[in-house]
Amino acid sequence: RVLLGNNAGGIQANENDPGRLYAKLAGGISETDGTDPATIPLVGRPMQMAKLLIAYDTTEGQTRRIAQHVAGAIVRSGKDVEVIDIRRPPTGFSPDGFDAIIVGASIHLGKHSRQLMAFVSRHVARLNALPSGFFSVSLSAAGSEKEQADASRFIEEFLAQTGWNPAIKATFA
Repeated sequence: RVLLGNNAGGIQANENDPGRLYAKLAGGISETDGTDPATIPLVGRPMQMAKLLIAYDTTEGQTRRIAQHVAGAIVRSGKDVEVIDIRRPPTGFSPDGFDAIIVGASIHLGKHSRQLMAFVSRHVARLNALPSGFFSVSLSAAGSEKEQADASRFIEEFLAQTGWNPAIKATFA
């Protein structure tokens, strides 16, 4: 089950394929309306993307698998994507040169990691300047209404602490 949220509130999608995150980040387009999912209206108008970054932080590997799955969907749409582990970025890594950025991370004990906090804080100006999205992986997202609300609250607290304002936020269980 995938729970998607944005500034207008959350919607629940009953789907098992997190690769559809790309389409959801493209503005919630349906898979049958013929719209090119590479046209991303994250900042109020469509933008044809040339290169997208997916940066992830994982503890047990699930967030990495989701990031790779999303990357596969992007590549199949004919776009360039680079996937990095924020704990082991390539030498000399910079988010410059990307047209959009998706960041993914897991929640453990009600918090995102210090490494994620450092990565986002270090690159917050670039993240806020580009179309960006954030997905968080948490078992709470599949739980009760209270647990789902907690998962959303953890995201909002993290974003408030970092000053990042991604256009799209998604929670995966």
